[in-house]
Amino acid sequence: MINHVNILTENLARSLEFYRSMFSARVIYELRPTKVVCLIDQFEFFIEEVESVSYDQRFHLGFKADKNNIHQLYKKALELNLPLVKGNNPSEDIHQYDDHRTAFYLSDPSGLTIEVYTQDKFVMDALAV
Repeated sequence: MINHVNILTENLARSLEFYRSMFSARVIYELRPTKVVCLIDQFEFFIEEVESVSYDQRFHLGFKADKNNIHQLYKKALELNLPLVKGNNPSEDIHQYDDHRTAFYLSDPSGLTIEVYTQDKFVMDALAV
């Protein structure tokens, strides 16, 4: 079972504000002055400050959203003036692929791409098997 993810940032305070504002991250403890452990929907999310960060443009984190709240999250991203990116969408906007899959992408303060999406029909089909 996957227990946590450790992301890197050049500015811990800025990244914490991003994840708190956008995804309601809650700091549960500080490992050291440059590394904290947060909870996002009961998932342990470590944020570590380092001197330099470089992510491959294809690497991203996915946050699954409910069909009822993906548009609220998109509106929140716009209100917070967060940088939207194209990701796998045809443009830097929210995109509805079919009746099941909707997604938008944004960038965290260190350039990590974040996908916010609703469950894919193909994944739901596989889970029904």
